[in-house]
Amino acid sequence: MSSNEHRKVLIVGAGGTNIGNHIARTLAADPYFTVSVLSRRSDASYPPNTSVVSIPSGDASHADYVFAFRGQDVVISAIGTAGKPKEEIMIDAAIEAGVKRFFPSESGLDDTNAAARKLCPIFDMKGGMIDYLRSKESSGLTWTAVPTGMWLDWALDPSIAFIGINIAQHTVDYWAQGSHKLSFSTLPTSAQGYRQILKHPAESENKIAPIRKFEVAQAEIVAALEEIQGVKYSVTYIDHEQVISGARAKWDAVKDILAALKLVCAGFLLPGYGSNLVDGEMGEAARATIEHQAGAVEFEGVPRLDETKPDSPSPGTSATLAYATYPNDIVQYWVDQASLYANGTVVNGLASPPAGWFNAIVQGAVYKAALDSSYDSLAFQQLAVSGWNRLANNVLGDSLATNVTASARFYAILNYALANAAIASWDTKYTYYSWRPITALRYNTSTYLHSNTTLTDDTWTPLLNPTPNHQDYLSTHATFGGAAGAVLTLWIGGDEVDVQHSSNVTAIGKVITRRITSLRQVVKDNGNSRIFGGIHFQYASDVGSETGWRVGDHTWKAFDAGWDRF
Repeated sequence: MSSNEHRKVLIVGAGGTNIGNHIARTLAADPYFTVSVLSRRSDASYPPNTSVVSIPSGDASHADYVFAFRGQDVVISAIGTAGKPKEEIMIDAAIEAGVKRFFPSESGLDDTNAAARKLCPIFDMKGGMIDYLRSKESSGLTWTAVPTGMWLDWALDPSIAFIGINIAQHTVDYWAQGSHKLSFSTLPTSAQGYRQILKHPAESENKIAPIRKFEVAQAEIVAALEEIQGVKYSVTYIDHEQVISGARAKWDAVKDILAALKLVCAGFLLPGYGSNLVDGEMGEAARATIEHQAGAVEFEGVPRLDETKPDSPSPGTSATLAYATYPNDIVQYWVDQASLYANGTVVNGLASPPAGWFNAIVQGAVYKAALDSSYDSLAFQQLAVSGWNRLANNVLGDSLATNVTASARFYAILNYALANAAIASWDTKYTYYSWRPITALRYNTSTYLHSNTTLTDDTWTPLLNPTPNHQDYLSTHATFGGAAGAVLTLWIGGDEVDVQHSSNVTAIGKVITRRITSLRQVVKDNGNSRIFGGIHFQYASDVGSETGWRVGDHTWKAFDAGWDRF
């Protein structure tokens, strides 16, 4: 293993549901990393595929941390404010244990901003920890501090409402008239940022490496919520000078933590304190962007994954109850198209949609008449890689039988596109971590819907059972279809075909044969088969099909331009 690689990672503060847990899950899902979590409690629960390193409960000593850190390349501190002072002990222990890189618990605004440090003791404590790390650079320990902006998914949880917006009570407390644009990310976005930073350690050595998704003001968020939820928010305007003065006095007098948190809120929602990570408010931080270095396919000219991966899903904002009637009387009820509290997220529709957020369309709660139908809508539920090769053979017939070069060229492009589609789909799955219908319907206890409907039904079972044990968005099945459909369309010079295609339908144990006259239609039907089956949401299928089509188109063009070299 190269001395520059940072593969063995230990996370302090990986319990619960906040950033440490998200980082642990994200890294543990990547085979590049070996992930451990530090535990003081025998009953604590941690993400799968992580090893637990236990230390005595209570006040851990320098020796305890040295023992825990020994053999690790990286220590990531994700502890809360109360545990922040322990980081000096951790840093000293990391040096003795031979750790290569230390990440302090830094998520938030730029804590090197002088005004922020003067405003709030929490910011000053975090900034002081960066100063301490700098003083230890001669020891050989490197560090990276990662401001993430405000986590929008966390801040809009109604039980927290940290940025003054309560999505359950439809109220907002505006600071500075709600006009200050601050940087936002989400917990999944931040975790992915850590993953990329760790894979490119040289770029972030002894630096501040901000992760942010977009900048938006309170008022812009409220405007989007009002449109999505169909309600008008009640507005209160904060006298921030009075609030800051009172909170500061209370902190100075009795070290009241709630007063300190009020000052944290002020730092984020007022200009000048480093909460906008791109507009010059950064203190001495290096505004380097850690780019997403997706594994590029090896054939020159084929686009990198990040050129074809979609943004976070955005299926629409209608809050009406709707029906959708499909062939053979399979009726799919769209339970509620308003904001569904899903995967730690509640809304979509902002100008720059944050990663991991979506305005979920919960479909497939009831399949009336499905068991009485002939299941034609499931005819493409097994049209995966081999199925698309068979369909292509049906479409092309004997046209390539005597031309070995043309046959090799077509099937190379087709299967290369299918491989690229799989990369695009799976990378997207592990970027957004979206849940599937069975999770939404069996385990959702949200009442944050416009209709105030509770969707929980712990007896619901999809028509295609069991549900695959990986994320919903994107549908790989749909992405395969889009890629194959694009290549076939480009090869034959159009959309129209006239072939018969047979497919085994697992749900009924029989083969169904359908006549296909349009490649675009078969791509759509292919994606929808998983919707009717109840194992994907519509947006996962629709965006998957479109993403796959773009992947197929890009792959075709790359091969077309470079075929002679190939």
